[in-house]
Amino acid sequence: MLGRVIGWLTLMVLTGLATSALHGIIEPRLPPGEWHVLVTSMFIFVVWPALTWALRALAGPYLLAFFNLPWL
Repeated sequence: MLGRVIGWLTLMVLTGLATSALHGIIEPRLPPGEWHVLVTSMFIFVVWPALTWALRALAGPYLLAFFNLPWL
């Protein structure tokens, strides 16, 4: 059970970092003004769950196998 929780947390952190990196690339291209905060928020609300859903298959065997390595 602990391995599943660690895998899930790792997935959340990795997708959060990927979303942050993508936001850093896209944010300068967004027009300034009153809609900037809304568009930025919508970008994060859409991209983070999409990445999590797309990469959830990696949370199973690959992330759990990483935590079963001998040095951990």
